[in-house]
Amino acid sequence: MPSSVSKRLPSSQACSQASTSSSCQPSSLTSTGVSSLPPSQLLTQHPPGAKSQMAAALKGLGLQPPRSLNCESPKNQSETQPQSTDPHLSDPSSIQSSPRLRKKRKSDEDLPVPPQPPPNLPPSATPLKSTSNKSLRSKARPPQQTLHPSKLELSKCLKQWRHLNQTLLTKGLYALYLVPKIQTLPTWAQTALMVGIESVEDSNSAYGSHLISASSLILQIEKENLQASYNDLVSENKLLNKSSQELNRKLFTIERDLKMTQEELKSVKLTHMGLKLDHSEVLNKRQTAQIEELKKRLDDLGDVEEQNRGLRDQLDEVSHEIKRAWKLENEIEKYKKKLDQSADLKRQHKVN
Repeated sequence: MPSSVSKRLPSSQACSQASTSSSCQPSSLTSTGVSSLPPSQLLTQHPPGAKSQMAAALKGLGLQPPRSLNCESPKNQSETQPQSTDPHLSDPSSIQSSPRLRKKRKSDEDLPVPPQPPPNLPPSATPLKSTSNKSLRSKARPPQQTLHPSKLELSKCLKQWRHLNQTLLTKGLYALYLVPKIQTLPTWAQTALMVGIESVEDSNSAYGSHLISASSLILQIEKENLQASYNDLVSENKLLNKSSQELNRKLFTIERDLKMTQEELKSVKLTHMGLKLDHSEVLNKRQTAQIEELKKRLDDLGDVEEQNRGLRDQLDEVSHEIKRAWKLENEIEKYKKKLDQSADLKRQHKVN
């Protein structure tokens, strides 16, 4: 039986147990370095009832069996329960005092709480829960789920799957601790343990396959959601591409119209500038003609000015002569008056 137990262990542990598993007697246990229990502390060689074989085997390992296996009287249980040689197992306060074992993660709140591991195991080991074959099968039976489970059920399945993975990872540590004690048990107890282990492994494999199917269902739902979102994004991308093509066409037409309008504007500006140039040329011709006429008139006015100057000179001379003529006239009048007076005097003289 120890050889069958070593098959369940990892490869390194099975190799170490192969040399020491030739027999189940205390003489073979001393060669492995494990102190053999005295005959008074071993289980009785006569197997108990069929219902309490697993309970007796678990008690022999120093584990507390569940209530469903405690079907014998307290007297028989005290007789069949071995005395543990480990001082740490008899002191439960040493197990409860470790802060790492009392911690409880939030992800495992809805899972069943396993018992605390023995103190000689590493603190990272997950406690091994000792339950009966019937209770393990009932707990390992997968829950009935519909084709489309809710998010709460899927999250519970994932939490149980993580817990199962952690339990399987620490299985080798428990086997390393329990194999020496299993070798000290009688043959019927080892047989009961092997039957229980096989049933637990079968139930765990069925439960694990169900959890794998649940995880595959979760992945399928996520794939469908991602595919739907991908299809939506593809449709949106197509719509955006169509709108971008339409906008590019509109932009191309607008740019073409803009170029045409710019060319038309340039042509209009050129024609307008040509008209302005023609008008300015006509004005320039007119102004040049006027300037020439004004120049001619200016020349004529220069001649007239010279004539005016000559006339002014003549006028000055004439005015001087006129003044002399006025003086002469005044003198002539004076002489006329004198002649008249002399003529009057002559008349008067004659009359007298």
